[in-house]
Amino acid sequence: MLEPAGIGDRDMSVEPTTTVRIDATPDGPTDPFGELRDDQVLRCEDPETGWQWFYERRGSAILKYHERTGYAAEMTALAAVAETIDCEGVVAYSVSRTYLEVYRGEL
Repeated sequence: MLEPAGIGDRDMSVEPTTTVRIDATPDGPTDPFGELRDDQVLRCEDPETGWQWFYERRGSAILKYHERTGYAAEMTALAAVAETIDCEGVVAYSVSRTYLEVYRGEL
């Protein structure tokens, strides 16, 4: 049986290729950590609830440190970070990792 041209040559990779937008602007970043330096983390706050939390990338791991858990490290997904940052009312910005260390009581 003959295969249509190119079928046998196709890369049948099943690697995920989804990109999550974190900014409502058309040219916004797609990776919340894309613009951060190695010594920075994302600091988020919700003015309505008063909660504060941080996100950090360590290699391939994404960690969340929330005020309600005493800033204990929790594994999370990159998509969850992007969705949270995109929520109305949530303010997110980059800060030095030192801020996180102070809130965790490490300094």
